[in-house]
Amino acid sequence: MHHIGKFLIGWMLNQAPGANRQVINWFRSGIIDSGEAESIGLALQMKNDWFLTDDTEARQFAETLGMEVHGSVGVLLSAVSVGYVENRRMANKLLDGLANSSLWISERVIQEAAKAIDELLQE
Repeated sequence: MHHIGKFLIGWMLNQAPGANRQVINWFRSGIIDSGEAESIGLALQMKNDWFLTDDTEARQFAETLGMEVHGSVGVLLSAVSVGYVENRRMANKLLDGLANSSLWISERVIQEAAKAIDELLQE
């Protein structure tokens, strides 16, 4: 089990990917970078329900493989929806942190996430 802040995360696993010729080909062809290729290959190998990335190219490529893909904003909204983040002020603070981080997140996505937070945490 891993801990993030005060939360116990039981679904997180640290595992090295196995050798996979397909992953090597994805990287060599320039489709995606090596780290993203290995991550997608491992997710497929493990038959994960979804893939977590904020990298646009990796997201688009994983979606072409039929994978369900989520990014940091999606993880935040999931945390709000299941009650890990229980109040609007904290949820908006976390969203602002993502918006002001080194990640590029479109203003449209930020606005939609803020609206979803308001709907999920109606008082």
